[in-house]
Amino acid sequence: MRYLQGIDIERDPYSIGSICRKLKDGRIGYDRDGMEILLNDKTLSKIIESIFIGIPLPSAYINAMSEEYHWEAITGHTVFEALNRFVVKEDLVLEGLEIHTELNGKSFKELHEYWKEDFFDVYWNLIILSDREVSALPKETKNKNALLARENILAIIREFNG
Repeated sequence: MRYLQGIDIERDPYSIGSICRKLKDGRIGYDRDGMEILLNDKTLSKIIESIFIGIPLPSAYINAMSEEYHWEAITGHTVFEALNRFVVKEDLVLEGLEIHTELNGKSFKELHEYWKEDFFDVYWNLIILSDREVSALPKETKNKNALLARENILAIIREFNG
């Protein structure tokens, strides 16, 4: 664990199965605004196929200081949307797959158990940002600190990525 400007930074791999359980339980929040315009089913299907074939997903930054959610995604919204639609809502029917063409036309509930197990066993690196002192703070201060932390992290990510 690292510590930066009052923020603990943990980089850990989480199984897709664990992430999907958190999504299903409503413990992960992410910005869905405009997702339906930007992401069609074919694009989401390609994200799901990349998980099946083991292409490493880019690390996602998670704000663990959110009042609304246990975790709030700062980045990785498209992957969270793909997982939510495919596994949680089960309303994504795979299309346009080029490697696992046998999965085209299938939803998650139509997959054989071995496909589901392989999918859930894939790991995604998440970078969890938290403040271990946040629970002792009043709610207004927690909200302010969470917002400032999120803004600081976004600025750091933008600076790092050029």
